[in-house]
Amino acid sequence: MNEPPPTPPCPIKGRTAAFILYALAACLLAAPVRVHAQNLVTNGGFESGLTTGWNHAASSPSAATTSLETVHPYKGTRALRRVVTAVDPNADWRVQTIGTTFTTINATNPVTVSFRARAAAAGTRVRFNMEGGTGGAALRQEFDLSTAWVYYTWIHTATQTDPQLRIQFPDVGTVWLDEISVVINPTPPAGIAVTPNLSARRQIMDGIGGSIAFNLPHYERLSATQKNEIENLLYVDCGVDIVRLRTGNSDALNNELAMRARRNGAKSLLTCWSPPASLKRCDRKK
Repeated sequence: MNEPPPTPPCPIKGRTAAFILYALAACLLAAPVRVHAQNLVTNGGFESGLTTGWNHAASSPSAATTSLETVHPYKGTRALRRVVTAVDPNADWRVQTIGTTFTTINATNPVTVSFRARAAAAGTRVRFNMEGGTGGAALRQEFDLSTAWVYYTWIHTATQTDPQLRIQFPDVGTVWLDEISVVINPTPPAGIAVTPNLSARRQIMDGIGGSIAFNLPHYERLSATQKNEIENLLYVDCGVDIVRLRTGNSDALNNELAMRARRNGAKSLLTCWSPPASLKRCDRKK
């Protein structure tokens, strides 16, 4: 494999940077990296503590505790942990984590909300609301959580001006949240109207692909936080939809890589990376 070209300094050092250069080479050549809009959430990773940018409420008869997760955050050194011990069945919104008001969001803005989350029990719900401003009705979306960190997105068009992000916990149980983001999607410029003929198919595209095949001894020595950072670069920043894995990797490693792809909504493809030795011998008779 050719050595990657020199790159400018980045905050990811040492073996992590080396692995990223190899792992992302294919997708960086195949497609441009996504350009992120400004994240409007203050302290979306809770690295600045529990109360910077957030207010945590639990009104009776519901009850919950709030703390920082410092042992197994998704990224960085901290995440939010909410332990709900009682829920009012007639008002399951009483346990909330409320962000600041988004004064730059207006009605009709296309918005993307994204976050990482996990729960102590699979199926525990978390509800994201955009409400509290002026204009149309509040918008909300529920998510059923897994016991592993999973990337979730909610894309919608705002109906209120100056809304707040209200995260509600309608079930008894423990929920962890990290990497919360709210961005205003750019409105595409007006162009030529095109009407596709869906009955005339030429080729079916599954998406943008990459490969994780070499330099993996470095990967196996990384910390969980570093692996999560690579996962974000592959599936969130680079937008990879399918990743090729090599049969020469161990089963445990391929299972881990496939799991990380699956929880980001991507596919994995296990392939042989080279013909068997018998087909590559120079003295093989024709």
